[in-house]
Amino acid sequence: MSDRTLLIDLIKRLNISEGEAVLCKGEEYYRVLLNKTLLRNLNNTAKAILCLELAATNLGVKFDRCVGIKLSGFRKQVYQNHLHTIEKILDLDKPVTIKEICSQHNCRNVESLAGEILEKFRIANNIPDDVVQSHYVTAAVYEACILKKIKVQKSHFITASRLKSSKWKELESQFNELVKKEFLSNEEHEENKGFDKLFEDCKSDGEYEDEEDLQLEDYEVWKQRVLREAKEAVEAARNLKYQYNKS
Repeated sequence: MSDRTLLIDLIKRLNISEGEAVLCKGEEYYRVLLNKTLLRNLNNTAKAILCLELAATNLGVKFDRCVGIKLSGFRKQVYQNHLHTIEKILDLDKPVTIKEICSQHNCRNVESLAGEILEKFRIANNIPDDVVQSHYVTAAVYEACILKKIKVQKSHFITASRLKSSKWKELESQFNELVKKEFLSNEEHEENKGFDKLFEDCKSDGEYEDEEDLQLEDYEVWKQRVLREAKEAVEAARNLKYQYNKS
């Protein structure tokens, strides 16, 4: 079976809409991946499925990950690990924007609200504007969807955040508290418990599978480490630019 035939067959089995566009992008990723010496333990079918998911995500096309995992033969966590590895290999793991996340999850009407939530979170936690991470962006969009009572799949947001489930759980709780404090009036707190109920209901939509991760690292320690590393990366880039201009 040729590479193109394999991709076409998988697109049909995955029931991907806009198949032609996803095929072109997926084929591009697949060709690049085959030329890499890494991931030799992955068979071509698994590589093709992962490339098609990345292509669909890039184009804002719905992808049924449950079917993808089943066809790949991997466990969920192994599948996600391979997906993130391929993202890095293909240089697709760049910071995402609110617009991109909203487009991927078909919730563009919360884009402005998500921006406000992210800005308030950034200020409240003293996060520099130039080091805002993808997981903060993803969490802001997710909270905006809850606030607007838009039904979304939490598991998809956890995956997009690239966090372990335990870390996402703690980050989600922080955003939830900020939203209740900054975006709900006193009347809404008294008269409408919908936000709390919806927040609790959404927990069952993406159960946390990595409970053992809760013992690995305190959230505040983890958050400070991430911020410190991001600041160091920005400072290193600035120094490199300065040295380049000086020379």
